[in-house]
Amino acid sequence: MISKIRKKLQGINILKTLYVNLAYFPFIQAIKLPILCYGKVYIRNAQKGRICVNSNSIKPAMLNIGTPVLGFLPKKEPTIFDIKGKLELHGKVTLGKGCAIEVCENGTLSFGDNTMITGKTTILCTQQIKIGRQCMISWDNLIMDTDWHNIVCKDTGKVFPKQKPIIIGDHVWIGCRCTILKGTDIGNDSIVASNSKLTKAIEGNNILIGSNTILKTNVTW
Repeated sequence: MISKIRKKLQGINILKTLYVNLAYFPFIQAIKLPILCYGKVYIRNAQKGRICVNSNSIKPAMLNIGTPVLGFLPKKEPTIFDIKGKLELHGKVTLGKGCAIEVCENGTLSFGDNTMITGKTTILCTQQIKIGRQCMISWDNLIMDTDWHNIVCKDTGKVFPKQKPIIIGDHVWIGCRCTILKGTDIGNDSIVASNSKLTKAIEGNNILIGSNTILKTNVTW
């Protein structure tokens, strides 16, 4: 038992862990350490954003930030955690080393239970990004719900929306180096092949590859 506890505590950034818990939770909840930080973690705008735990009770290690999941990343690879909007936790979530998570003032980022990002993935949320339960997201991915700039039709003057929600269903596996852009809606039990780019709604139980292309149907993992 003692060895398991010692192994769990190894690598925890105690100062950042205490800071982020006290910044986001009332003291009676913060002392339970629902958030653990590992290694080099930059906590930004902690006084502006909110973290909402949608669970029956606050438990230790519900959100793990900077967890060293990938052995090939440099030891001092930094993790960035910048929540100016709202972060919703529906269970235990792991954000691996090297991730950059930014939620803008009017954005809501939601994670389901038992979801993991292995490392070095960027999530930029300005409106809404919802990631379901039991998802596995590999490294070097970009998930972004905005174009950041308006696009205007020269003929009609119509301004196209620069933001659209992203929905990632339950039990979705996203391979490395994928780009998930605004308007993407991935159904449950899907597999997204490495180097894919998604921009629209696609039904579940499929292997997705390339640009919104279904490679195989009726699969799971």
